[in-house]
Amino acid sequence: YGTRFSRDGRFNHLLSPLGGESPSTFRSVTVTAPTATLADALSTAVYVASPETSRAMLAALPEVEIVTVDAGGRLRKAI
Repeated sequence: YGTRFSRDGRFNHLLSPLGGESPSTFRSVTVTAPTATLADALSTAVYVASPETSRAMLAALPEVEIVTVDAGGRLRKAI
C-alpha cells in the first residue's frame, strides 16, 4: 500500500496536485491495462482524482480494468 509517512496511514507518497495532501478516497487502486506504464499512470491518477474525474477519464479506455478498496475497506470493481 505504498510508502506511508504516518502510523495511521493518513499521509503517504501520493499527494493531491490541488492541495498537497494525501487523498483519502481509496486505500488501494489496482489497474489492469495493455502496458505497465499505462497501468502505473492510471492507478496514480485515479488515486488522486475525484471519482467523477476518474470515471470520465476511464470512459475512453475500455481495455482498462480497475479494482479499488475504498476508505471503508470495501472492494469495488471499476469506479
